[in-house]
Amino acid sequence: MKAGELWAIALSENGQFLAATAYDGRINIWDTVPEGRPKIREYETKRSFGMCIDLVGCTSSEMQASSLKLTRSQSVDGRFTASGHENGSVHIFNNDTGRLAHSLAGLVKPVRAVAFSPASKLLAAAGDSKIIALYDVSSGEQVANLMGNTSWVFSLDWSNTGEYLLSGA
Repeated sequence: MKAGELWAIALSENGQFLAATAYDGRINIWDTVPEGRPKIREYETKRSFGMCIDLVGCTSSEMQASSLKLTRSQSVDGRFTASGHENGSVHIFNNDTGRLAHSLAGLVKPVRAVAFSPASKLLAAAGDSKIIALYDVSSGEQVANLMGNTSWVFSLDWSNTGEYLLSGA
């Protein structure tokens, strides 16, 4: 990638995987360890400009070098990558299959932040609408709208227990 081509980045909890949105709608995932393969996934979002990204934590034992894909661990961690876009769309990609799992509706303005809950059961998404939408990761169903922010939401983060969701507006 060249300077100016990446917009948002996320690093897996152990630092092995890096995910980034590109100006042309691509989502890329790289293995950061020297003996790993540089780019292990590339997702296409039909030129929808990605403004934010979250990568569920992966461990090195989850990497399958021969097939160039992230493998499913015993927990749901490592299975998904999510991105939010300027057109209000949110995409969840399945890292096991390398395919789009869900294209989520519900936010009509740019999505500036996405965050998986610690157990990866929920995805929070927010942005210019000042609303935080919660989605069930397995079904893609929108399960709640959280209101109360008085300006655009630029960041989201869950507490370690998943009991609290913080927003920066």
